[in-house]
Amino acid sequence: MQVTVKDIKVKEGTTKAGPNTGKPWKLIILIGEDGTEFTTFDASAQEVGVGGIIELEPVIKAGKINFTDFKIIQKGSFQAPPPPRPEGTAPAMTPDMWDKKQQVERHSIETQTIFKGIMELAKACIEKETNIGSMVKFNPVYDAALDWAMAHFTGEKPAKPAATKPTPQPPQRATGASKEDLSSLVFPDAGKLLTYLTNDLGMNGYERTAATAGYDLTTEQGRKDCWISILETRKHND
Repeated sequence: MQVTVKDIKVKEGTTKAGPNTGKPWKLIILIGEDGTEFTTFDASAQEVGVGGIIELEPVIKAGKINFTDFKIIQKGSFQAPPPPRPEGTAPAMTPDMWDKKQQVERHSIETQTIFKGIMELAKACIEKETNIGSMVKFNPVYDAALDWAMAHFTGEKPAKPAATKPTPQPPQRATGASKEDLSSLVFPDAGKLLTYLTNDLGMNGYERTAATAGYDLTTEQGRKDCWISILETRKHND
């Protein structure tokens, strides 16, 4: 399942009993947009950053959601700064310095991409000069790209139109369906949905991972789309 990280907490301590007594440990807690907590002892999980997206395989135990297997899909806008440097070297970067560094890197990459794109567009315009019909349709594209590029170079990037996402179509109710319309079920958080898949539908870990892959269960729309997809799959299998 995919999780959009709203916040990250870290707990540290030492083992108090057993063969590992005194050994330090670090617990990483990723908090989804709906408040669901996902915990792991793998410190690299915090590299996803706040606002990032992570694909993980949840394991429900004692009412808590743990995970060991994961993949960072997209890092958040804020990344943890590098660890402190040894004494006598330059001071460690602060979060603000780290964020500005990333902004400069992104701007450099965008600028190079824009320059290359303008050259390709100019070349295409020259090649199309003999075809008036194509030029009529092509010129507005070239002009719009050039305007955006010049605004980027001057630091006044034009606002982008808001992207619209297609509304998923709800499944049709099958003839002779049971009294309980399963498509109307609402899961307030990711934990409730995962628990239902385990206890009521009898899914194992592999089946849950396959059924929730690609959906952000920390959002209401993500849980709804995932649940509808599961119902459609079960309907076809039946």
